[in-house]
Amino acid sequence: IEFTLGEGVDLLELEWGENELTLKPFEFHVNDGILTGYLTLTDEIDGLLKISNIGTDILDFLISDDRIKIKGQVFGELSITSGEYSLDYAIDLAIKNGEVASQSFDELIISTFYRDSILHIDDITLIDGDKTGIQIFGVVPHYFEESDPIEIDAIINMKEVDISIFTQFIPDWFALEGVVSGDLNFGGYPNNTIFDFDLSIENGVFEGLK
Repeated sequence: IEFTLGEGVDLLELEWGENELTLKPFEFHVNDGILTGYLTLTDEIDGLLKISNIGTDILDFLISDDRIKIKGQVFGELSITSGEYSLDYAIDLAIKNGEVASQSFDELIISTFYRDSILHIDDITLIDGDKTGIQIFGVVPHYFEESDPIEIDAIINMKEVDISIFTQFIPDWFALEGVVSGDLNFGGYPNNTIFDFDLSIENGVFEGLK
């Protein structure tokens, strides 16, 4: 991994004082990609990281489980701010020509934001050629307040996805293979979640039975 500072950037500048830390705007060149951003930590938090053509392999040392590693070239930005009741963040990324949970993809789009303890999934889409596809969108509250409950409303749509992308994360009690398509809907509340699904499995095998 080749790592250099951007043109006109002499070093990584930090300023700190009582209850205050500032990381001044920076620019790093990593191989053929660029990282830019800033971070301010005071009574409030404000930070931004912009990514252009950065390989996820620079983070491999942080994740020991290959199943949850995302491989590919990353473009986009991440931001973080302090909200009234929570630490809010936004993610807008496109990861190209990669792999996640043994599923290859041409492009993985992640567009979400977390605000006031609610996860808003605008779009998470995985595309592999003109066959395989996964799309996730909806609203998922983090906390449940009886006085003002917010319902879960999320959908996962799948098209010709190898079921092993899911089964590799559950106990190995039985063998299940196949290619799944359809919709999985989530509703209800965090303490009483409702699942509704309409799925089909092609070339299915359960414990050796086809």
